[in-house]
Amino acid sequence: MDSFPTQNYENKMETFETYNESIVTAANHQREIAQTQSVNSQTPTQQMQVQSQENRDTLALQQQQQTHQMTQLQSNAQQSATLTPVRLPAILDGEYFTVTRVEDTNVTVRCQQCQKLLNGNLKSTGNFLSHIKVN
Repeated sequence: MDSFPTQNYENKMETFETYNESIVTAANHQREIAQTQSVNSQTPTQQMQVQSQENRDTLALQQQQQTHQMTQLQSNAQQSATLTPVRLPAILDGEYFTVTRVEDTNVTVRCQQCQKLLNGNLKSTGNFLSHIKVN
């Protein structure tokens, strides 16, 4: 069999990093030059039109985001209204107190007589009974 001499390619090839960086740097420099030339060649009217279009695009994007947020809030409100039915103690049926907020087992109510806000727990109504006895 013939034997071929072993060749050393280490010094003959550029590394990938060096090659990639030089191409990217050159491409970025050319892009900057082209952008500068195109901006300088535009008339003030064209520049204003471009800015106006960018403003409209930004406004449209903001409106889409606000619409999405409103839809999400409405969806969350509907889910919490339909998914979390809470059984209230009889003392909170509306005769003495109106419920203003329910969070887990904690509840905030407004006294019908003095309009004072009271906090309590759905599992223990002693706080509400004590308030009725005092008033």
